[in-house]
Amino acid sequence: MGDKEKLYNQWSPEETKVLIELLVEGIQREWRDSSGIVNKATVEHRILPILIERCGCQKTHKHYHSKMKYLIWDAMKEVPNLD
Repeated sequence: MGDKEKLYNQWSPEETKVLIELLVEGIQREWRDSSGIVNKATVEHRILPILIERCGCQKTHKHYHSKMKYLIWDAMKEVPNLD
């Protein structure tokens, strides 16, 4: 098994569900900065500790960032082309 394979940390459906719930809660509590972004400090101090506690996982900001890229890409597939 190579180093990359050892570092891969797949998201379970439950972890994804909890992450989305926490993001929605964070948006409702105005955890975003002036540009609408949930910054790294907020993720590390407010979101990840709860995710880790609820799911018993070991996620880092790097895992979060990767998952967010996937969720955004996946959501964009559903947006109709308005051309």
